[in-house]
Order: sequence, then structure tokens, then C-alpha cells
Amino acid sequence: MPTVYVGGKFEGAITLTDKNYPYSQWTDKKLAKQREDYKKPNLSLWLEIENKEDPISPLAIPVTNLDVYEGSMKCSQSDMKFTFEFDGKAKVNVHKDTKAAIDAGEKAKATAFTVNGAQQGFENPVEISLVIQSKKI
Repeated sequence: MPTVYVGGKFEGAITLTDKNYPYSQWTDKKLAKQREDYKKPNLSLWLEIENKEDPISPLAIPVTNLDVYEGSMKCSQSDMKFTFEFDGKAKVNVHKDTKAAIDAGEKAKATAFTVNGAQQGFENPVEISLVIQSKKI
């Protein structure tokens, strides 16, 4: 799979409404430790580019905490509100069509965040100022 580089700073928040899913997984420290032991990502920021040829299948750029090679990706909690921060650089494997869209100058938006394998989308896609390119940042 082709590689792209993502760099910069992003902060977003999601307020959950239910203490069941995904809240129970997001706050499960045992699950977080198990995922760490098995080298599975605990945090992921989902970026997407609109796919003009197939609008139902956006072009995904999943940035995980395991992809970060400089800086950090973290999540903080205040009751039911979770704030996600990415500040650094990451090397991400993507589909060839996603890389082609990035090389063509298409812009991505943040659509979701994943904690301990459980994903929750932002209410609306969020504009980002992250740099996404084929060459190392």
C-alpha cells in the first residue's frame, strides 16, 4: 500500500450521549492495555476525502497512534466529553486511489475518532489544517 505523511495539529471533541457503547469501551483501561499488548492502535483519527467517482465510498486516511513518529496523539475525558488531540507527524498507509487524490490536491476532513477499537463520528465532518502529502514531512 502507498504511504502518505500527515503533519500538523488537530483538536476535536465528541460528547457521547449514552454510557453504553462506545463510552464503555472508551473508558475500559483493561481493554486499552490488551490492545497495547497486542500492538493494536488505541487511538485513531479518521480523515476522509470525498470520492467523486463513488460518493458512498469516501477515500480514507486512518491516522493511528502507532503511525505517529514525531509528536503525540492523545485523548482526554471530562464526564461524557472526549477531546482528541493530534500534534505531530505520522506515516500512514492508504489505498492507491487515496494517494492519487492527495497528489491531485484533494482536501480531507476529519470524520471520526476511534478509542480502543470503538469508533464515533463527529456530528459533521470537520475542516482540518493538517498537511497531507506523499513526501516525508
